[in-house]
Amino acid sequence: MLCSLPLLPFLLECVLAPARVLAQVPRVEHVVIVGVDGLSPDGVRKAKTPNLGRMMKEGAYTLHARGVMSTVSSPNWASMISGLEDAGIADRTVVLVTSDHGGVSNTVMIGEDAGRPVGYNHNRQIYVQYGAPVDGVLNPTDGGGGAWADPFTYAHLKGATADGIRGDGICLINCTSNNEVYSFHPGGANMLFADGSVHFIKESANPLTIVALITRAGGEIISADQS
Repeated sequence: MLCSLPLLPFLLECVLAPARVLAQVPRVEHVVIVGVDGLSPDGVRKAKTPNLGRMMKEGAYTLHARGVMSTVSSPNWASMISGLEDAGIADRTVVLVTSDHGGVSNTVMIGEDAGRPVGYNHNRQIYVQYGAPVDGVLNPTDGGGGAWADPFTYAHLKGATADGIRGDGICLINCTSNNEVYSFHPGGANMLFADGSVHFIKESANPLTIVALITRAGGEIISADQS
């Protein structure tokens, strides 16, 4: 609120005016914060959730909040509630590469995920999900993503079917570009290992082997016929 009254006589009035405005706002007895761990904003937009939609309409919400890195639950909840990037909750674990019990030459750090936010299936065709082509604009891959070097475009393996639908199968390479290992190379994809080497891993590699390679303490070794 602006105040253009003479300075000295009405200084007190200028100071108290905002307080009077706030006093007219109805008092809120309770504030309920609703958060769902690991829920994509795209899921909120596309799902039919009348109760959640009503709370959003009648309250305050955002679908654009970003987590702090690394995306561990407790630090992120504390950050969102407090508004601080580092809210002092420290259950993050830092692991040195030299402490990798699986061997740095047998641990994957980064894998290809080409195509995002457009959704491609095993036939290199744009697949259909939620009743529409996953074109990367009106219907992007889960969480959007795809910008080079954006720390929020990480992916985690969940498995897919050859038609591109994530979460419905055990294919881990080149079945969907939706946050899975995917490339336009025939027969496999490149992966960067913790020792700095890059290996071309075949689509035919055993899914259990791929899962083992992204752990750091299992001691697994990939055989020559899978790379």
